[in-house]
Amino acid sequence: MEWHLIFSSLIYSSVFLYVQSYPVLSKSESNDSLDRVVNALHKRLAILEVAVSSNNVNDELNDLRRELQDVKQENERLIQRVLRHEENLEQLRRDNHELCFHKLSSHSIRLTDQKMIKPLTPHNIKENVSGERNTRDNSRAAMRETGNREFSALSSGAQPRSKKNDLKVRRNLFERQVQENHVAFHAQVSVPDLVNLGIHQTIVFDKIVTNIGGGYHHSTGIFIAPISGVYVFHVTAMSTPGKNQFLMLTKDGAGIQLLYTEAITNYESASITVPLELGKGSEVWVQTETGMGTIHGYTQTIFTGFLLYPM
Repeated sequence: MEWHLIFSSLIYSSVFLYVQSYPVLSKSESNDSLDRVVNALHKRLAILEVAVSSNNVNDELNDLRRELQDVKQENERLIQRVLRHEENLEQLRRDNHELCFHKLSSHSIRLTDQKMIKPLTPHNIKENVSGERNTRDNSRAAMRETGNREFSALSSGAQPRSKKNDLKVRRNLFERQVQENHVAFHAQVSVPDLVNLGIHQTIVFDKIVTNIGGGYHHSTGIFIAPISGVYVFHVTAMSTPGKNQFLMLTKDGAGIQLLYTEAITNYESASITVPLELGKGSEVWVQTETGMGTIHGYTQTIFTGFLLYPM
């Protein structure tokens, strides 16, 4: 705008001077000449305005270019800062990973040392000392303990235990634990038929096929759990033609599962399989629910059970 005012002032000053210096003419000639001068000056003014406008646009474009360049430089600086922060973050992650790994490693070593130290008893000290993960201090302590124990044995007149004897003791202990944790039985009714059965009468499966753990008693027909655990029981009962019978799998006097068998023209059988949680000493048996029934024997009516896992 300032350039525009300056150029306008110059143009009008030029018009005034031009008119003053122009020769004196008639009124009509003077008007025509003045119009021509004014038109010419307007054309020059338009040209000057376009030039001024172009200069202003160029200045604005230059300003915008400078601002754009500044923005690009600032963007580059920000990108560099972001890259540096990402590198620092990655380094912190690596340091954190290494720190966590070292902490877990040291914690695992302490736990391993505790597990190594606790089992060092007179019965299994040699076995633990021979382990690959024992530390040097634990090995030395175990050796001193072993020497003191053998010295005490020799002083009392007893023979020191050899490695062969230790292996035998451990094997016997393992076999005893296996026997205690293995329970299974299978019993059958061997007589031809059980007739005239009363209400709530215990069925005696007199023929024992398997009785690991000694839990089933063939004289009473009752299974007594030798250890606590989850057991699985199976009962199959067969009826003679024209007879039926309701049986109940019973635990400690409480009915667990009803079994109904009925034969119309031929021998028919029915079965149930039930898992039960038993405590040590719990009793399980099969009894009738109604009287005057008949059960077919000849090993076709069976009672089976086994320990699924100890508790």
